Amino acid sequence: MGLTLIVEDHIQLQDFYHLNLYTWVGSDVIRASNAKFAGEILESRGQEIDLILTRFNIKTEQTFDALVNNLALLKLKIPIVSLGVENLAENNVTYLSSGINIKEIIKTCAGYLGVTAQSMSKLEVDEFFPVPIQLFNHLELAVCEIFDLEKNKILDPDQPIDSARLKNDIASGVSFYHVKKDKRLKFVSNYNEVMASQMNLLELNKDEQVQASELCHNLTRENLRKFGMNEETVKLANKNLKDMIQTTKQTRSLLRFIKRLVQNKAGFHFKHTQILMYISAHLMDELDWGTEEQKAKIQFIAFFHDIALENDEQARIHSNEELKNSELPLMKKELVKKHAMLAATLVSQYPNPPMGVEQIIKQHHGALNGVGFSDHYSQNISPLAIVHILAEDFATHILEDGVHFDHKKIIKEMREKYSTQRFKKIIDSLQTIAI
Repeated sequence: MGLTLIVEDHIQLQDFYHLNLYTWVGSDVIRASNAKFAGEILESRGQEIDLILTRFNIKTEQTFDALVNNLALLKLKIPIVSLGVENLAENNVTYLSSGINIKEIIKTCAGYLGVTAQSMSKLEVDEFFPVPIQLFNHLELAVCEIFDLEKNKILDPDQPIDSARLKNDIASGVSFYHVKKDKRLKFVSNYNEVMASQMNLLELNKDEQVQASELCHNLTRENLRKFGMNEETVKLANKNLKDMIQTTKQTRSLLRFIKRLVQNKAGFHFKHTQILMYISAHLMDELDWGTEEQKAKIQFIAFFHDIALENDEQARIHSNEELKNSELPLMKKELVKKHAMLAATLVSQYPNPPMGVEQIIKQHHGALNGVGFSDHYSQNISPLAIVHILAEDFATHILEDGVHFDHKKIIKEMREKYSTQRFKKIIDSLQTIAI
């Protein structure tokens, strides 16, 4: 369904766009690393190309402007999707702020290529779906069965990629491995998450950082649930934690921070964790007993506290009543009920965790044993657990109200709910957060 010219110098992003365009809209792809090479392709094959997907600028090159000039000289009218500038659509050009928001990129490209949601769902696919072999260089595990060129199975799900065989096959000129067609979307989604987890956030703009962090967060949760704490999952969690902490430092305005998360259509689980980390860091800066060590500890707790939950529906539940009234199957209700205990158990296997985090994670819904939700807080709950409970309640209020949240109203409701003295000073500190 059409031919797309990708203009991008980052090889991993080229692979990312290639795989997703081919999978979701059936588009064939030609690649160019800059405007000069793209110009040569346009000169020789311009009449075949239906769409250009390009970074607005590549390093110091004014890539988009050069492409527009090339199209004018060659008298070609090819639509352009340009990545890395503010969202805008005009004159056969769509500008998207993020080169990582693959849903928005695919939706926009599909529109230009004349591919509808209905035709995408009816896309005819062979029983064995080809995946460019070089993509497996980015993967450590097979998310599904993998087959060679002759359709012989070479890997089972969760089996490590055989790097020696991969290197040898590439050297021998093998272009593709295969996955079964009913697993291709699972493979692509996993590949997207792995790719995002390997990106250096310093190379991305702020919108791309949000999306890369969310994809990495999804992968971290999935792998921790599947494999538990091991060398690879710890490494992945550490990178994701570090990236999300870095994101909280990039703006002093809570409203701007929330707007960025909302505009990038981040999921509830990720937004909740990211905002909670932001608020927790603020509280540690404001409280007289807060230290950098305590800040690192509370952000570690915020990152891991809901790690056992599987999706947004589960993450939205914050009371026994909400759990009872939910439409979750019994097994999933039990997971939500015990998620604090399960997260604490998982963190106990983390190498050298900050002191006391297991207990605080277990207490983060007020129940000392980590099972269920409590509206009555025992005197045995630690001060840092109280900080987390209040920060999480504040974050939940904000997510319910969105960018139009009423700061004063939230504080008033929290003072009524948490009326004892040990909550008062922490709520006072929530009043000083920069909006």
